[in-house]
Amino acid sequence: MTTAGMVCERCGAELPSTAMFCGECGATVTAPARNRAAAAAALHCDACGQAMGPNDIFCAQCGHVASSVTEAWSMDAGAAGRARQPGQGDLSARAADGGRAAATAGSLPTIVEPGPTLPSAGVSSDTMPVAGDALERPVAAGPHGFAPPGDPVEHDATRVVRKASRLASFVLQFSTGEQFTVTGRGLIGRNPQPEPAEHVEHLVVIRDPARSVSKTHLEFGQEDGGFWVLDRFSGNGSVVRVPDAEPRRCEGGKRYAVPRGTRVDIGDQFFVIS
Repeated sequence: MTTAGMVCERCGAELPSTAMFCGECGATVTAPARNRAAAAAALHCDACGQAMGPNDIFCAQCGHVASSVTEAWSMDAGAAGRARQPGQGDLSARAADGGRAAATAGSLPTIVEPGPTLPSAGVSSDTMPVAGDALERPVAAGPHGFAPPGDPVEHDATRVVRKASRLASFVLQFSTGEQFTVTGRGLIGRNPQPEPAEHVEHLVVIRDPARSVSKTHLEFGQEDGGFWVLDRFSGNGSVVRVPDAEPRRCEGGKRYAVPRGTRVDIGDQFFVIS
């Protein structure tokens, strides 16, 4: 409670008639009943004249700040200036309030303002930790900007050197007049077709109006520099005629090594390997 002259009972600061809190110590102020009734009857907006309540801070009509609020701010500022040197009794009251305020402030989080951003000075390679030889220091460039060659790096993994497979060339001369030079695996027939998972380098097509040659009649290839043939279960079969040797009929699916100069019969046609 305050006196009729609106003076704070805690710190003695002078207050306006409409003040609700002491601007010096923060104590709650209760104005006398006659002051409250007079203030409520006389409160109007200074800008638009709209009637305002005793607790209104802004005018509901135009948003203007109530004069009682501005007067309270002015009175609080003046009272704060006059109360800068309190008496002995006030010091104890302010010390108690200060202790409560410190306890409240201690429970709030501290906000740290960021300091000024300093320019980056870079990281020296001498200050960086190096674990063993995992990191290598950069090699200084030569006089013309070229780095000197470093020591050869040895890798734990063994390099696998692929052997260059140099296949020999063979010429197949057919009785139909065609001639083909082959270097790898292939198929011979009227319309030779490999299996879905099979890979060949040559498809040799033979003209045979009598159709004695099967569509996929014979397979050929190389192994260790030698030439071989394999009958693909053809209808009329295949016969190998090596010079100075008896002719041999080929079994289906079996390879036969044939030297250069060998004649191979396929149906009514044949070819010579050279």
